[in-house]
Amino acid sequence: MLGNKIHQVYKLDIITAEANYREQGHFLYSFAFREVHPNISFL
Repeated sequence: MLGNKIHQVYKLDIITAEANYREQGHFLYSFAFREVHPNISFL
């Protein structure tokens, strides 16, 4: 919808968020990413 570059950025951010989530146990990432992209299901 927003173009391939945006999706690539989201992909990188998701990988980073997942790593941080596992490392730190933060729930902020899941809330933030559900807000931005409700279809993300790994959290």
